[in-house]
Amino acid sequence: MERIRSSTDQGYYLHHQAVVRESSLTTKLRVGFDVSAKTTTGISLNDILMVGPTIQNGIFTLILRFRQHPFVLSADIQKMYRQFWVHPEDRKYQKILWRYSTDEPLRTYQLKTVTYGTSVAPFLAVRCLKKLAEGEGSLFPIAAEALKNNFYVDDLLTGAGLVKDAEQLRDQLIRLANRGGLRLFKWISDSQEVINDLPDCSNQTSFKLDPDHATKTLGVPWNSQEDMLIFEVDSVPEQELISKRVMLSQIAKLYDPLGLLAPVIMYAKIKMQQLWKTTTKWDDLVPPEILSPWRQYQKQLHLLNHWKIPRAVQDPGADELQLHGFADASERAYGACIYVRSTRGDEYHSTLLCAKSRVAPIKNLSMPRLELCAAVLLANLCKTVTNSFSLKFSKTGFWSDSTITLNRISSSPHEYKTFDANRIAEIQDLTPATNWKYVSSKENPADFVSRGQLPQEFIHNTLWKMKRKGTTVLTTFTGKHKFHLWTRFSSLPKLLRVTAYYFRFIQKLRKQACHLNSLSPDELRKALYHIMSAIQ
Repeated sequence: MERIRSSTDQGYYLHHQAVVRESSLTTKLRVGFDVSAKTTTGISLNDILMVGPTIQNGIFTLILRFRQHPFVLSADIQKMYRQFWVHPEDRKYQKILWRYSTDEPLRTYQLKTVTYGTSVAPFLAVRCLKKLAEGEGSLFPIAAEALKNNFYVDDLLTGAGLVKDAEQLRDQLIRLANRGGLRLFKWISDSQEVINDLPDCSNQTSFKLDPDHATKTLGVPWNSQEDMLIFEVDSVPEQELISKRVMLSQIAKLYDPLGLLAPVIMYAKIKMQQLWKTTTKWDDLVPPEILSPWRQYQKQLHLLNHWKIPRAVQDPGADELQLHGFADASERAYGACIYVRSTRGDEYHSTLLCAKSRVAPIKNLSMPRLELCAAVLLANLCKTVTNSFSLKFSKTGFWSDSTITLNRISSSPHEYKTFDANRIAEIQDLTPATNWKYVSSKENPADFVSRGQLPQEFIHNTLWKMKRKGTTVLTTFTGKHKFHLWTRFSSLPKLLRVTAYYFRFIQKLRKQACHLNSLSPDELRKALYHIMSAIQ
């Protein structure tokens, strides 16, 4: 900062105070700037600043990419915002009052660098990183790519397929950062061989995959020693009285960017929607029928501290990679989850990659439409995954336990009403219709997402992780379904007659008594029941 010698009324004075963070290993005392404080005009600096577009990948995409590498690296840019100058004409909007001791008078200073707390700060800093990659990238091509795509503000999450490639990436990143006057530190890796010779490697064994984890009840750290994604649940003091405002605030603190705990999070979302449907006001107490299961849910959350999942989704030197997605819906919610199947020789294993979930609309929809919404969610999730990954998959499969949905996806959209037609067309644009197959409900992991689970049930759910080696993961019906005659007829009376004759033929084969003349009402009724059962 620099002192202002001449007084002027132009500009803006920043409110600032000390912020203590005991959990920080490096800087426990920081300066916090309140740039949203209103002036005498009734507006603040943040009110009039243009924040700029988002030019970095989101945290979801970044963590997805982080899971594709056998060997990974993470690091921070030291005091990143303070490394970039603000234009001299704009520094008058970053004035502060300061003195170095209580014996001195207050003086006016202006900050010369990008200031944390201004709404434009993230864009300015990230844009400088992009410019550095563009200007110096020809000398360090691997590092330039990482600088563009593998940073979330000042946090680096990247990796490589081999140790030597990871070391090369590390060295290029350090040299490229130095070209911009930046210093990378707090290096962490799942392989000590990659960072052993670095003076700035961190003693930490875990790294929070959340830039704002201090405000979350549930966080997602990465344990570099075990190379596992683990979950940490902060204890929530039990409150005797819980209002609608308090309950929704507690639900909002559950942080799960990849949806690895989707069944548990969905349970909370379903309770939130149930509460929303009541006439309860913000500061009214939660009704007992919702409060009781919610307290049970909170008491079990700490069990998630013992749940973990491998960070890497493939074995080093894998011969083949396949991507498989599952979709399902219930009356309360619908969801989708994706697994990566990695094959090496005669062994393979499947690992959960990510999941997405939605509560069902308050306006009631039929089950076939909710199942179709789940299929759309899966198609879009798969597109995000394939766009984020540099890995190539030899096969991509999509699985649903709804034969109605599978039939609609393989049909022309113009045959259906607008709601269904739009979603069928979207699915067909994003995925090949021939890749959609049937899976039984018992073997569909998305079923847990659509119904929600308490933590106690979730931690014992082996199908959700689906990490199995050397055995068949799915029992599927890829050719014939148990009952599929209904897909071949557009006339219900004709379908009933054909089905009834089908069951009469079965009776003859079993040498059971049956009618020989025209079909009886009982036979037609039995055929109708079987058709209705088959299309559910």
